[in-house]
Amino acid sequence: MRGDPTPRREALRRILSDGKERTQAQIVSALEAAGFASTQATVSRDLRDLGAVKARGTYSLPGAHAPEGGPGEETLLAQSVLQVRASGDALVVLQTGTGLAARAGLAIDRLNWEEVVGTIAGDDTVFVAAAGKREQRALLRRLEGIRKGEGA
Repeated sequence: MRGDPTPRREALRRILSDGKERTQAQIVSALEAAGFASTQATVSRDLRDLGAVKARGTYSLPGAHAPEGGPGEETLLAQSVLQVRASGDALVVLQTGTGLAARAGLAIDRLNWEEVVGTIAGDDTVFVAAAGKREQRALLRRLEGIRKGEGA
């Protein structure tokens, strides 16, 4: 029987908050230094269960330091979104890095933009429904600006 993962996961959250760990092996070492025996497989499972992402070479819990809808969500989008395209009159399709679509969709939901009716995310694709053609154009400009690092 495995031990309670909660204390280990709390330690993992603290470790990820400094943004220094670039590999799972480094995270295993940091957990061991904090008194938690761990393996790469356990760390991998914990990272997945916590919704951690690896962007620009560093593991993090997106939005952990920002209020809901704050700049942390835009940063997550900037790190996750590779391409923004229109589809039809009210749909925007985002291509993300593998495994990042759900977090990008959640970030858009949390930003609570007027133009957005809702999101559907897969593994590396997010469908964003806009309220109409005009809102779709505004959303495209906003997302492309974030993707390019210009902010919303």
